[in-house]
Amino acid sequence: MFKVYKTEYDPGEESEGTIDPLGLYTIADGLAVKMIPGLRERQKHPRYLTIIAAGLSLCEDFDEERLASDEVSPPWQVYEWLAVRSMEKRQDSSQNKFALPGVLKAKAARSDGMPLTAKRYLSVPSVFGFHGVYRLLSKNLGVELNGNLGNTGAELLDAWMNEQNLMGFFGTSNGPGKAIRKQLYSAVSKGLEAGGVASDHEVFFTHLHPLGAGTQEAKVLYSALLNDENQFRKQVFDFLISNEGQKIWNTVYPRSEKQLHDKLKSVVSSDLKEILSAIDLYEQFARHLFDAFYACIDHLSKTKRKITVSELATLDKVISAATEVPNLYLEVSNSLNAVTESQRFEEIFEGFDERLKPPEWLSLLLQHHIKIQRNKPPNPKNPWFEQTDDGQFIIRRQYMQRAEDVLPEGYVHAYRTNSMWQFAKDLGQVK
Repeated sequence: MFKVYKTEYDPGEESEGTIDPLGLYTIADGLAVKMIPGLRERQKHPRYLTIIAAGLSLCEDFDEERLASDEVSPPWQVYEWLAVRSMEKRQDSSQNKFALPGVLKAKAARSDGMPLTAKRYLSVPSVFGFHGVYRLLSKNLGVELNGNLGNTGAELLDAWMNEQNLMGFFGTSNGPGKAIRKQLYSAVSKGLEAGGVASDHEVFFTHLHPLGAGTQEAKVLYSALLNDENQFRKQVFDFLISNEGQKIWNTVYPRSEKQLHDKLKSVVSSDLKEILSAIDLYEQFARHLFDAFYACIDHLSKTKRKITVSELATLDKVISAATEVPNLYLEVSNSLNAVTESQRFEEIFEGFDERLKPPEWLSLLLQHHIKIQRNKPPNPKNPWFEQTDDGQFIIRRQYMQRAEDVLPEGYVHAYRTNSMWQFAKDLGQVK
């Protein structure tokens, strides 16, 4: 049996701007996209692509402009409600964990005896529901093509039907799958009419469970993952599932993407090596900014008083960053130029190429934080500290934290290895 991993994938409004206080993530994400196209950190189980493929096939039977009675929810959204509600219902009897976007919303609706509706589901389901989380990968692999079932999606459904004894669900053949399809079509139709889903369907747990891909289905999924334009994804997957890759990732704790990438450089193409080198240099740059900022936050949290820039500038991490960041800046920019991220880097981190004394450098960092917070969409965010009339700084209570709570080494950012490893596990490539 299986156990649902309770994850919402719906951060809502971050009115205080708690995420990415230095604007470091944008470049890191751009590099990860180039290296592992289509994959995202939120993606955990490739079998959601099969669930999406089944939904694409089913929803082709509805009029293209059809909406639910709420006048906002298309058929695919109602299908998602049905899938999430059905899988959530069985979570208490599950043992193996799996990530299910929207599970907490579905659980709350059931607890209240209410149907799952647009108002009771994720605030931005097209981003945080499983269709949204996996949509880019679905398009990249050809599961979806222009809103319809793509070639890979059709191949995936063929393998799924054969292994699940559900012939007739898709295509012209007859079989037990035809009855299942009619049942799902009826359930989605009723959901469209009601503007919500109050029913469940066993097929999502018995035949479309996120951890239940059959051998042939897994083969189709893995083959599609390896078939990327530049073979970057393939090269990383090949190394990750190798004996050396598995040893690095599965037996060395804490798991280190840097260590994995250092080894990976020796076995990949020159183009991919450029991306890996850019990641390494950018992470060195990011680590200095990150450590200096959080050293200040730690010091402000411990003292709980007003502090001058001069006092904060005596912290070891600040002194180190003020020395090393200007040395790294040009090297990072040049390496990013090879992967078309240099201009964005220079726009975000303008001024950090200057050689400044620690107090002046720290003032630049703190003003950079204020600018990043101010420019966060959709509305400006507050900085993590207050600046008093006499120019001193005091931490805002909700941002008090200690240095020991911050990742002490390795990369600041994640570069999809966690997702790739889980994909490889789900598809039987590693134990």
